[in-house]
Amino acid sequence: MELKHNHVMEKPLLAPAPLKNWKAKLAAFLSKKMFGRVLSPIPILYSRNPAILSFALKIESTFARKLKLSEQDRTMVRLLVSLENGCSFCGDMALADAFKKKLDRQRFTALVNGNEQSAKFSESEKALIRFVRNRMEGHVSAAVIDELRRYFDERQIADIGWCIAAETYYNTLALTFSIESDGLVASSASGNSRMRAAS
Repeated sequence: MELKHNHVMEKPLLAPAPLKNWKAKLAAFLSKKMFGRVLSPIPILYSRNPAILSFALKIESTFARKLKLSEQDRTMVRLLVSLENGCSFCGDMALADAFKKKLDRQRFTALVNGNEQSAKFSESEKALIRFVRNRMEGHVSAAVIDELRRYFDERQIADIGWCIAAETYYNTLALTFSIESDGLVASSASGNSRMRAAS
């Protein structure tokens, strides 16, 4: 599954740097343990400014534990925003997370393929998808807002808006520093097929 990347930079601003601060070294260690590789932002951004890493950890803590949205809805918002912004790194991260957590693979594949009317989606998911897509395209009609309000309460709507803003932050960083997909979905798929072939 290939994700499009919006190449906004003619050449990268920064090359990967040695990991000198302990936060970046720890992030690299944990990244290798979790993903089998050091994720690209670590040597490009976190090696230079550990405060950016601390901020990212706060964002991830909020995504994981402080939102009144289902895992599926949170991950769908993250993927949709990344697709709309053309950030292959963040889109790959969202997909890899969805597949790792065994969320419905067909739903996420449908999102990547732009098939938001798939019967796989519930009516509330379709309302969420329409809202996020419209928001990212720059205009949300009253009808789309009313539809969202039918399925989500005010706290959930606040959380949806925050998810859009937080993922856009990540997308902006990745695009500014020419950070493309780390191929997490592709490598997990090839690993799974190798395991199936061996069995």
